[in-house]
Amino acid sequence: MGEQVLTLVIAYETAGDREQAILAQLSHHDLLTRITEIDYRLGGSSTETYLTRIAQREQLEIQLNRYRLERETAKRQLLSLTGFFAPETTG
Repeated sequence: MGEQVLTLVIAYETAGDREQAILAQLSHHDLLTRITEIDYRLGGSSTETYLTRIAQREQLEIQLNRYRLERETAKRQLLSLTGFFAPETTG
């Protein structure tokens, strides 16, 4: 059981680290997208470049959701394995 707990804790932490990295990438990407949008409106960037930025953001969001799901899954498995329960959330 100890090895399973350790594996799940590592999975939880790894997913959290990846989530934070994707959030940083999204922030950086949003800035670049705003710059591209301004450049596009001024005639400097192509429609393809602008649409590529939008598609890239969608891919980052998919990765973010995947890491959030991995983290939540590891948390639930860890709680189940150890017999602890997450506090009820309202809202």
